[in-house]
Amino acid sequence: MTTDVIGPTSQVNPATNPEVTPEAGNIKAPKEAAAAKPAPSRDRNIYAVVDIAPETQAYALARYSRSAASLRESVGWISNQKAADFLETFYFAYGHKSIADMAHITLALENISVLAAVVIEDEPLWDGQERSTRYQDFSKSRYVVPGELESQPENRETFTAAADYLFATYNALTKELYGHLAEALPRPDDMDPAAYKRTLNARILDVTRTLLPYATRTSVGQITSARVLERQLSRLLASPYQEIRAIASEMKEVCKQPGFSPLEIRLQASLENLVAQHPEAAGPLKELAGVFSATEPAPTLVKYAEPSPQQAQAAAGLSQAARELLRGIEPDNSRTVHLVEGTPPLLEAVTTLLYRYSDLAYHQVQAVVLELSPAQVNEIYDLAHAARGRHDGWLREQQSGYGRIYDILIDAKSMQDFFRHRRCVQVRQEITPRHGFVGGKEWFELGLPAQTVASALDGGQVERYDRTMRETAQVVSRLEAEAAHYLLPLGFKRRALFKMDDAQAAYMIETRSGVNGHFAYRQAAYQMWQELERVQPEVARWVRVTPFEQSDFLNR
Repeated sequence: MTTDVIGPTSQVNPATNPEVTPEAGNIKAPKEAAAAKPAPSRDRNIYAVVDIAPETQAYALARYSRSAASLRESVGWISNQKAADFLETFYFAYGHKSIADMAHITLALENISVLAAVVIEDEPLWDGQERSTRYQDFSKSRYVVPGELESQPENRETFTAAADYLFATYNALTKELYGHLAEALPRPDDMDPAAYKRTLNARILDVTRTLLPYATRTSVGQITSARVLERQLSRLLASPYQEIRAIASEMKEVCKQPGFSPLEIRLQASLENLVAQHPEAAGPLKELAGVFSATEPAPTLVKYAEPSPQQAQAAAGLSQAARELLRGIEPDNSRTVHLVEGTPPLLEAVTTLLYRYSDLAYHQVQAVVLELSPAQVNEIYDLAHAARGRHDGWLREQQSGYGRIYDILIDAKSMQDFFRHRRCVQVRQEITPRHGFVGGKEWFELGLPAQTVASALDGGQVERYDRTMRETAQVVSRLEAEAAHYLLPLGFKRRALFKMDDAQAAYMIETRSGVNGHFAYRQAAYQMWQELERVQPEVARWVRVTPFEQSDFLNR
């Protein structure tokens, strides 16, 4: 196929491209292919399609929707180069963005910080998994030192000393509390020893994981459409964190290179054996191996992904507005969960825009916004649009009109579990130590049997937990923002807003209140139900909530 496409703004010349008519989206097969094609079958035909390069898959499905040919015929006719030429034209030049929804790319992001993972996963249409701090001991993988400290040797030394201190406490308390818990809960005769050990370890890690800093190394596997990936890359490339910008650049590059292919590895091993047995067939076998060689996941679809200045520009104006309007107000941290009252969509959007760039509770910001004049409301709202570029959408904070708005303040690690619920609008405030942490005695009482807590009080583990958190917070206060965020333990609370309908609220409550969940988010999920029951008992009575008091320490 030949086109005169050079870049994203190029146009197609139908005279030189027999597959494209002047009407964008009308794709035709070459005449010779059409002539040889049998009449389409009228019988129902359902089948799966596997082992296709993402961009080829996207092109095949796009052509499939505009052609009478079967998907088998479309896939067989398409080459990688044809897919690239097509995407240059229809995705970039004509802006048919839905085409990229049909190309899905699997990426592994290993040995990155928890902080980076949290930011990477902040996409509404994102699917993936991260290493679990409930089931894995993170003492061996250790932590990332932020690149911002490379030119600050004294601060770097301070950072690593504090991070080492956190991990030393994490290791020591995990071992010591395991002994206390095993003493309080002897293994039942009918329980497998390995299962007993795993269960007790998980219960202890539920408590000690909050000592881990945001710098802790983790790994993420994600599966996204190319459209989501492009938007994700644009956001990450504009991040204020050096590590995240570097990760985004590497993600973009690996999409242009042959990926990891287990099929190719197995085939190469088999072919080597065949060549050894039949050296006369080495040429054809090598040609066969090339057919199954790994392909580039999305070289065309990510090539124009560039840093988006929208969020940074909006943040500058809205942060200034929040500082001026909310000056002198101390955060109300009296509630873990607050189901706030709604306001007209414009006022809700303005409240959310200011909430995002403050550390106040939503109802505190809302009270200020309700006192503003219409001109002031419009001025703040306009700040969100002033930064919008030609290809930018509206900011997430402008999504309004949802029936339920939950303002949640909870430890950062449990908050990550709430972040996994994506059928809602999430608005996250910045990482900060200002909200404090749950004290060791209360934290241990939430997650461990009374006998174990008593032993931890006598053994000094509770006091050591509190001291470590306080001393780390003092070090955090002396570091610059980005580096300081990496050092903050995940036990410090984080605030976020969740907008949703009743069905999503019910799903989150039912999922997160179950007895096998982590005690902190179980408690928060139950409070979500209590808040819903307070304002709408007719709806709350149908939610299958599990009361927080129900717990079995030997059952997961």
